[in-house]
Amino acid sequence: MASFRRTGGMRREGFTLIELLVVIAIIAILLAMMLPALSKSKMASQMTVCTANQSQLNKANIQYMNDNKDVVADPGWLSKMKPVNKKYASWLYKGNAAGGPDQVIKDKLGASTGTFWPYLSGEPGQANGAIQKVYRCPSHKAPFKGPYTTDNLTSYLMNGGVIGYGYQGPNGKMYFSSFRADRFRPDVILLWEAWTKSSFNDSSSYPHEDRLTDRHGPGATVALLDGSCRWMSRVLYDEELAKEPGRLWCSPVRKNGGD
Repeated sequence: MASFRRTGGMRREGFTLIELLVVIAIIAILLAMMLPALSKSKMASQMTVCTANQSQLNKANIQYMNDNKDVVADPGWLSKMKPVNKKYASWLYKGNAAGGPDQVIKDKLGASTGTFWPYLSGEPGQANGAIQKVYRCPSHKAPFKGPYTTDNLTSYLMNGGVIGYGYQGPNGKMYFSSFRADRFRPDVILLWEAWTKSSFNDSSSYPHEDRLTDRHGPGATVALLDGSCRWMSRVLYDEELAKEPGRLWCSPVRKNGGD
């Protein structure tokens, strides 16, 4: 019995150019849909790191206060107005003869000369990259505003209100010493991640000069004097700026809490 073989059309292999273009277009559409979600996920991850960083810095301040009669750590306010013969230490760095952070930046010591460093298990005066990361938002990268600005050391600033933004006493003398914690509301904003539109000339600021960062979208984490951390929108931050006194303008020696 004879056998017959079916000989239909030739079997096609691969895709046509049109089919490939369709597949590429579909992949592009899917990627376009996924990228915003991935970007938000990355931003949320960086925000989590910032919250953890500020929480550790806040705990360091609590420990510092426990060891120093409940006095808040020195914020490094107007560092070059300190007496030039006095080597003071702020939470971020120890001043040199000129008062600024220049030398610790030149020597690549990071925040290792600051008062918080030992409470983060760091050896004073010994740089440590792992501990230094606590002072830095992962999205805050070089280049910085200047070679010796303190944004080379940190992404965060302390509220200058803890020393009354520098104030003149009844005797006409200027004072730059931190107050005890009981002179403030517990929910005073102690630390915040500052924006990139200005450079840090020291380790603290007026609240209106270096506002809350825009690195994380509509808001960022702030650290409160009571040891807690909170997410705050920039809208709410600006609303707080209008309150005198308030959680930002918190000088104990001014009725309006300001300078």
